Amino acid sequence: LLIRLAHTGALLERALGFLQPGEGAHLLMQLEALVIGLRHLADAAPVVRQLMTLEEMRAFDVDFDTEFRQLALAMLRGMKGSPI
Repeated sequence: LLIRLAHTGALLERALGFLQPGEGAHLLMQLEALVIGLRHLADAAPVVRQLMTLEEMRAFDVDFDTEFRQLALAMLRGMKGSPI
């Protein structure tokens, strides 16, 4: 797992010229944490899903794909603007 993380991280560093050595692997770990958190929010229990149909509860209705795309781009833009 560590070898694959380092290899994929290095590929990211080459593809995204603003990443410093080691930041690619760190980015992958951050994205994994983002996936875990968003998946937890997006896959609500059935009773919670029912509540989310109420207007006042719609703020808790998380679309995984949309949120992941927006947050991953924000992370990359932030990393490009300043080093970790």
